[in-house]
Amino acid sequence: MVAPNKTLETAFGTIGAVAWSLQIVPQIIKTWRRRDAAGLSTSLWIVWYLSGIFLGAYNIVQNLSIALQVQPQCFCLFSAIAAAQGIHYNHDRSVMASWLICILSLLIGGGVETGFVFAAKADASGKFTTALGVISAVLIVIGLLPQFWEVWKFKAVIGVSYIFLLVDMSGGVFSILSLVWTEGEFDAVASASYAAVIVLEAAIFALVPILNPSYYRRQARKHDEGTQSTQLEAAGASSAEEEGMAEKLRQAHKVAEESPREAASVDRRRVDIEEV
Repeated sequence: MVAPNKTLETAFGTIGAVAWSLQIVPQIIKTWRRRDAAGLSTSLWIVWYLSGIFLGAYNIVQNLSIALQVQPQCFCLFSAIAAAQGIHYNHDRSVMASWLICILSLLIGGGVETGFVFAAKADASGKFTTALGVISAVLIVIGLLPQFWEVWKFKAVIGVSYIFLLVDMSGGVFSILSLVWTEGEFDAVASASYAAVIVLEAAIFALVPILNPSYYRRQARKHDEGTQSTQLEAAGASSAEEEGMAEKLRQAHKVAEESPREAASVDRRRVDIEEV
């Protein structure tokens, strides 16, 4: 049994809270630069946004440190922005509609979280507060599962920011270390959710060297085939144009044979066609 250490608990907890407040920012930046969210699950961000509502209420009711109370709010904000990007790029909604959905979701979520806080404080048994924490932990883990569907669909890990994964995993590691040094009973539920996030994201990382090389080879072959097809189409168009000119010349000869007076005109057409 590790002896409690308030300094280490606070230090590791703060680092974990900062990591889990800002981990989605690199993903938002990458999606914005690519102007594409292919390979990135929109459901991931929607579920994480919902989990942040429960976690925010839980941390406030538990009167945790300010850092831990602010962290879920940042988590919800950036999850909502990432979800709006997915709605825009993956579901063909306009920028205006996507931002409107984002803003309305944040307003509604804030109201729901406030309601959870009052409901939890009114519950003397504490069961409602416990339920908030458990639901949040479960949703954080469930949110990662749709990303594996995206990996299976593309047969590769694309669109995902590796910096996002690394920061998110580090947040889980530091959060577990914070629990280790916490005074009192070890929080098995929280540590299990942190560990599950680390394992699932490590699995996504492990799939990168396994799937991505063959994916990029397939993309290169498609590019080469597309280039060859374009060249063949261009060659076919050129041949068709030449055949059309030849047909015009044959028709002109036929007319000349039927009407000798057209012979001079045919000669001029032949010269024009050859010059072309």
